[in-house]
Amino acid sequence: MIEYLKSNFFTLSLLALVIAFILYQRLPVYMATRPLVDQPAPDFFLPTLDPERPVRLSDYRGKKVLLNFWATWCGPCVREVPDLAAVHAELTAAGENFEMLSITADDPATVRRFAENHEIEYPIVLDPTGVAHELYKVSLFPTMVWIDEDGRVESFGHGADYILKQKIRFWVTGGIFEAAP
Repeated sequence: MIEYLKSNFFTLSLLALVIAFILYQRLPVYMATRPLVDQPAPDFFLPTLDPERPVRLSDYRGKKVLLNFWATWCGPCVREVPDLAAVHAELTAAGENFEMLSITADDPATVRRFAENHEIEYPIVLDPTGVAHELYKVSLFPTMVWIDEDGRVESFGHGADYILKQKIRFWVTGGIFEAAP
């Protein structure tokens, strides 16, 4: 074992540096959002793509709420859209006590075209001045904020998540598999 470590010292050192660098890059994001966890979720009142239906976060008290901060130009955000759409439709059809609000600071016309092209049915909240982004210390996309029924921030998720659908389903229902038809 010692011979292996000696002969691969450079490779192992380089690997350790790469891991340390990645962790260091994520640390500011984690440190910025950590004070919000276990605290009341900051409230906001913002327009949606439907001008007749603005959103106030506190109106969803009593439901689990997933805030999805995203952008139309963000590759990982775009890749998550089918999973978000599927799990939102599934949980809504099952009558689960859940809502997902997808928040973007992008231009409303661009967002409307994007929503139509991707057949998005879940609520898209427009944050043109970045007020919600600031309240939740969003500095990278996608960012997920998990809020419990009492309106308290449970957790944050940053970056692409390849098992997002299963995580959402488990968070809302306690199970990871779709209900049988």
